[in-house]
Amino acid sequence: MFRMFRRSLAVFAILAAIIIAANYTPLLFLHSDQDNCAFGPVSNEQYRAYLREAKNRQRTKWSAFSRDDQGIGRELRSRLSDMDADGATVYERIAIMHAILRAIGAEYLSTDGRTEADPFEGARKRRRDVEFHYRVDINRLVFFQPYPRQEWIIATIQDPDIPRPEITKLYGDRSISAAMVSIFDHPPLEFLTPSGQSCPPSPSPEAAARYQAKPK
Repeated sequence: MFRMFRRSLAVFAILAAIIIAANYTPLLFLHSDQDNCAFGPVSNEQYRAYLREAKNRQRTKWSAFSRDDQGIGRELRSRLSDMDADGATVYERIAIMHAILRAIGAEYLSTDGRTEADPFEGARKRRRDVEFHYRVDINRLVFFQPYPRQEWIIATIQDPDIPRPEITKLYGDRSISAAMVSIFDHPPLEFLTPSGQSCPPSPSPEAAARYQAKPK
């Protein structure tokens, strides 16, 4: 009987090891090409400085993530507020947002779920905010969760011609939200389909002037 118990225990340990390995193996895909970005006058060297700072604050200062979507979005907005500075250019703001999301291992997917030559101009014509779509494996946020595991993240730069004072008061001119993706609850497929681009686009000088944050 003791031998059978040991055999059962060994089988259980092997199964547990397989489950754990299967859960964490996808985290080996780092999408490191998404850190070769430059944003207009913000060089890749400057972007990587933002990335190092985001990773440092993640280790030493920022709070851990909670399990729920609202808590994840709230913590990401808090991190954005902590790293940002008044008077930052739109290029710096996009670089900082990307650095914060890359620091947690998020993968950039697309802007507005579209492939456009100028997504900033496209969003203006549609009278929509500019939305950068990302996804991150929830297990990168320290949770053991085999399924559902994909968190959809939207980083938004608001259209300055669409006044929403109640939202701006709460979140400023940028916001980050998060939502878990499952077979029963998911956004349209185009929002989760990689565009084939490694980095969020940079606006033209004209668009950058339009989206420039007003000093607080």
